[in-house]
Amino acid sequence: MNKIIKSLSVIAFVAAIALAGTGAYFSDSETSTGNTFTAGAIDLKIDNESYVTDSNGELVASPNTSWELDDLTGQLFFNFSDLKPGDIGEDTISLHVDSNDAYLCAAVRITDDSDQSCTEPELEDDTDCSETGNDNGELDENLKFAFWADDGDNVYEDGENIIKKGTLSDLGNDGQIALADSKTNVWDSGTGALPGGTTKYIGKAWCFGDLKEAKVASGDYSNGPLTTTGGGIIGTGFTCDGANVNNASQTDRVMGDIQFYVEQARNNPNFTCANNYDPNYPGTRTLILENKDSNWKAIDSDTTKGILTYHTAGDTFTGTFEATGLNTSYNSYSLIYYADKPDRFNYWGGDNPGAVIATFTASNGIINSTDIDVDLGMDLPSGSDWNAIANPDYCTTDGYNTCRGAKIWLVPTSALTGGSLPVSWGQHSSYLYETDLINYNDTNN
Repeated sequence: MNKIIKSLSVIAFVAAIALAGTGAYFSDSETSTGNTFTAGAIDLKIDNESYVTDSNGELVASPNTSWELDDLTGQLFFNFSDLKPGDIGEDTISLHVDSNDAYLCAAVRITDDSDQSCTEPELEDDTDCSETGNDNGELDENLKFAFWADDGDNVYEDGENIIKKGTLSDLGNDGQIALADSKTNVWDSGTGALPGGTTKYIGKAWCFGDLKEAKVASGDYSNGPLTTTGGGIIGTGFTCDGANVNNASQTDRVMGDIQFYVEQARNNPNFTCANNYDPNYPGTRTLILENKDSNWKAIDSDTTKGILTYHTAGDTFTGTFEATGLNTSYNSYSLIYYADKPDRFNYWGGDNPGAVIATFTASNGIINSTDIDVDLGMDLPSGSDWNAIANPDYCTTDGYNTCRGAKIWLVPTSALTGGSLPVSWGQHSSYLYETDLINYNDTNN
């Protein structure tokens, strides 16, 4: 596969053929001159328009984190200090793909998550506060983000959809994020590369506290979130509530990298961002499995729960699993990947294709923490899974942080068909269901 990333190559080939006659014989000469091959180019350039809460609590433009169209050579999407709970910010990233059709991926990596000092009020809420060492801070857990496919006006409005949301810690563990590849295109709810000469926009809002959607009506907001309407501002399309933030994150610092990656689309029909996962962006995530009521809402008030900690990429699917409060009528449970079929309410069973990930022995309704290491032979979700395509939007319908991905369930092993999928419905009251979707890149496939 030939990759043309931020480069321009020129190859020249000149051929001349001449038949020179001598003497009086009939003759002719034809010459083709200047034969040339010129390689095309794929060049990604980025600009950013940024807004942030100022010292008076007002949303204002942030020239410090805004720049005109350019290559990234040290520009910062975030460079904010003295944050207070309830602060909010918004950026719109403009992505320009030059000349040729290209796939586009993104990734976020946390490089520093640390306690910078330990104030007296911080110690009351963070008894393990340490002045040194990475991954000790709490700020990344209290910074909430949302990314959406924007129309370029810096406002989250009707008709626009969330790409990814969650804490900064979540985003740092997600690995590669597909924006436009052979399976995904977040701007047109379909699949495929961005056409050459295209400009696309990603809006991102952040909040030090609880970030809540407050979509505005579709419109042309030429001044972005500062567009006046009845004497006020239109806002970002989100609100921020800092009431639940305690003192544990006082003086903490979090730093990170944001990466964008483009690759040629021509002669490269099966490219996916997941299969081109950058090994410098590995991650570990935690998924909670819950029993659910008849409305498919998690019953989180009891002790019934499963906890899956897993790596988002690798040759094998690895992690740990534990559970409590299980139905004691069963002593064997299986963790499964439940893959929906397109008509998922009429064709049930999760074998599209789905997989049995691991089987555990339960004692008194408890599964002790157990290591998982299994070669699934596929990504999660697989390409045929209905939840992998662009139409499902679990962020909107179920409030998940991951809009499209794989469902993971825990079921009694006896609910399987001969130890494999499909799974039966008869014992569903003893199942534990996903509370979010997951994405895993099988780097062997």
